[in-house]
Amino acid sequence: MENTYDHDDYNKPSRLQMAGFALRVAAILIDSLIIFGILMIFVGTALPVLFMSTSIGEIGESAALGLLLAYFFGVPMLFILYQAAFECSKFQGTPGKMAVGIKVTDMDGNKVSFLRAVGRNASKIISSTIFFIGYLMAIWTDKKQGLHDMIASTLVIKKN
Repeated sequence: MENTYDHDDYNKPSRLQMAGFALRVAAILIDSLIIFGILMIFVGTALPVLFMSTSIGEIGESAALGLLLAYFFGVPMLFILYQAAFECSKFQGTPGKMAVGIKVTDMDGNKVSFLRAVGRNASKIISSTIFFIGYLMAIWTDKKQGLHDMIASTLVIKKN
């Protein structure tokens, strides 16, 4: 069965073909590798500077606090901004989404704003809770939307 969504605007394509769960998972795996690479570059350059700029006795608490803050706030913010910046661009998707041929749109197939893209990606925190049920919803909902897509009124569709 083909996953399509009809909408009423006669100026738009009559059917949007929804992206399935497997394509979305493949895209997030690719994007995770890219983010991991960016983080490794940062860690590879920042840690030596940190260790050279402080005495051995000062490293313990300040480094632990910095790494803890970076992990709990920096990494999620990096991921949210990375995805939002690409999703509101002319590409309408991250490099992972582009690689698998999908894009993020509003409910009519139009490009989303930066604020909507930030909201969509920030609400993935909610989708991640309780065993990733919010992500899994894309398997059984009519428009193949995860909880974060429903919150932001977005669709993930296949490119034409």
